[in-house]
Amino acid sequence: MPTMRTIRKDDWKPTPLVSPDGRPYTPGSFREDRELRSKGYVPAPEVDTATAAPDSAAADTEANPVLAIDAPTETQAKTTRRNGGAK
Repeated sequence: MPTMRTIRKDDWKPTPLVSPDGRPYTPGSFREDRELRSKGYVPAPEVDTATAAPDSAAADTEANPVLAIDAPTETQAKTTRRNGGAK
């Protein structure tokens, strides 16, 4: 009779999940992953990057290098003025 494989929490890697209403989410811990799955979250479908269409914004910046310099990226942090002074 087969037995269940033991899960080592140290070997756990985050897996993208999709909520019941369709929003994507990546859990930060093993415990959060199990909790979300019990609430109806399912693993996100894998996207094959070889057949996926190229991003139109990436194509624009390759054609025009000036757009690559001026366009903000998703990884840039939002800056705010914290000292309350005028600009």
